[in-house]
Amino acid sequence: MNNRKVFNLIAIIAAVVAIFTCISLMVFLIVFNKPSEVRNVSMDELMNNVEINQMGIKDNSENVVKEENTATIDEPNTSLNTYSETSATDNLYPAEEVKECIYNAIYQKVEGNTSEVEYAISELEAMDAKRAEEVREIFAYWDLTKDSSYVNINENTEGFPEDDSLLIAVMGYQLNPDGSMKEELVGRLTKAKSLADKYPNSYILVTGGGTASSNREATEAGQMAKWLIKEGVDEKRIIVEDKSKDTADNSVFSYEIIKRDYPSIKKTVIVTSDFHIPMAGMFFEAQYILDDKQIEVIGNVPYNTNFRYNFTDEEISYFLKRLISNQKW
Repeated sequence: MNNRKVFNLIAIIAAVVAIFTCISLMVFLIVFNKPSEVRNVSMDELMNNVEINQMGIKDNSENVVKEENTATIDEPNTSLNTYSETSATDNLYPAEEVKECIYNAIYQKVEGNTSEVEYAISELEAMDAKRAEEVREIFAYWDLTKDSSYVNINENTEGFPEDDSLLIAVMGYQLNPDGSMKEELVGRLTKAKSLADKYPNSYILVTGGGTASSNREATEAGQMAKWLIKEGVDEKRIIVEDKSKDTADNSVFSYEIIKRDYPSIKKTVIVTSDFHIPMAGMFFEAQYILDDKQIEVIGNVPYNTNFRYNFTDEEISYFLKRLISNQKW
């Protein structure tokens, strides 16, 4: 009987020790293996709290909304954000850190803080001198687009290259719900067709994704290409980019195609509505600058809408940051 009591006592002690050991192990794991907290930073914070409403421009005369390519502004596209761990210019700073420094410089420019812009660029220069110089060039071109003389109102089309180094880039415009083109988009194409006839060796880029609410198969670029072919333009001259949602996408996605498939292209003429020329010209030139300026914007041909609107610096900065975010550095 005594042996049985001793055995039971030993079993109880062993159970208590086992329970205590398990509890101690759990406490150890909780205390020393606690996962670090990850803070999700929203794009609103990333964009330095620059608030942009829908990319709609109210035309008070008709009480309608003019829209470039899409009815809403989505969060910046991250589908292209396949960056390398470090910047492409052989430095030790991660690409994201370089981009954040560029975002700060853009923000300070919008705020009009000249000294802070210079400070931000000097910080960027310490990280990546090449990117710092590119930002200076982009900012200079941004200022250039604000000049009233930037838009080629007189439609001077003399002196463009007569070989296949010339690209005529036509910006898309939101389609009707059934997928048909609006008058303004046809107007842009008419200008492009006239220029293409004058320079028969040039390529014609049509750019714009699906914006027809009742026809998901239709894209701006697809409809534009069909119109040009119907008007007698050789299909081999037409470059189609049909994935973009806005002007920043237009420049990034189009450049990927041009760089890959059309090495002869060196000069670009922008064709779009008059009010849209500065934004389109700036983003295409910015994209070219960010890749060693292998191509450059040399002019523009506007479709005159008699609609006067100047994009604000806040609007420009939002899409410029979107363009930067889509770079594959």
